[in-house]
Amino acid sequence: MLRGLLLLLSALALWGMRDKPFFWDTIQLGSKHAHWYYGQGFRYLLLPPEIDSGHPPAFGMYIAAVWTVFGKSLLSSHLAMLPFVWGTIWLLFPVGRYFAPRCEWLFPLLALANPVLLTQLLLISPDVVLVCGFLLGLYGILYQRLSAKIIGGLLLAAISTRGMMVVVALFLFDAYQRFFAPGATPTRATLGAILKSTLPYAPAGLLASAFLLYHYWQ
Repeated sequence: MLRGLLLLLSALALWGMRDKPFFWDTIQLGSKHAHWYYGQGFRYLLLPPEIDSGHPPAFGMYIAAVWTVFGKSLLSSHLAMLPFVWGTIWLLFPVGRYFAPRCEWLFPLLALANPVLLTQLLLISPDVVLVCGFLLGLYGILYQRLSAKIIGGLLLAAISTRGMMVVVALFLFDAYQRFFAPGATPTRATLGAILKSTLPYAPAGLLASAFLLYHYWQ
């Protein structure tokens, strides 16, 4: 019931923000990047130097793709964030359940009461995707869901260099949970087992490495 209410309220909030423009660094990371790909018809992978801040350009490409399908407007830009806003809210519940099974509802409310997270969820911002990818990866670790680890890692690596660093943090936390946390069996922490535990993060690592090397070479 609470989850459904929060999902509905988030959709109404985004609708209320439908005429609000891009703000601060999202002017570059959202609007300028998206305008470049939209205007160039996606002919180029890398951005021109004057608007290239070194991050992977996936977010700008995503907004431009939404414009191509639904029209170039602030409304379609805000609605493009809805899957990631909903994903964030949805994932807050199982994460809360893991740490506090008897009151899983409390964690989402506390998280959404944080003004930093709440205001970011109302913006057209790559940080919304970053939060969603982080929670998806964390969910995969806590509940040992391989697909969640892979998809969460790919989202993070594709969205920004900060996201790439978050993938490393998730891997280290995953290794700690599996091998070194209280209750983990010491004999499991073999070199082969640790190397095997890197596999869910390999796609994100390959994506990040390929982009950074190509970007540097260009």
